Amino acid sequence: MQESERPEATRAHGTAAEDGADELSSGGVADVELLFDALTVPAMRVEAERVFERAAARGLFGEREAVAVLERRRVAALVAAGDRLHHAGA
Repeated sequence: MQESERPEATRAHGTAAEDGADELSSGGVADVELLFDALTVPAMRVEAERVFERAAARGLFGEREAVAVLERRRVAALVAAGDRLHHAGA
């Protein structure tokens, strides 16, 4: 929802979690990736959890997008571990 489409009271008094969930594009894997990154930052964790929960509740992304991000992160971790093992053995 665009800022101009939001009711006046909400525009003036919306929480950061509401604003963050409103700004997520529908079904964006990149949005889920950013939220997962924010969850790893201690200072951002609580707000990121709120945005994540609101976005999921609104259907802005689904299980498929979340699983895709988690799988990509797992593969990246495995590749990095394999590289470390390869370089340690060389």
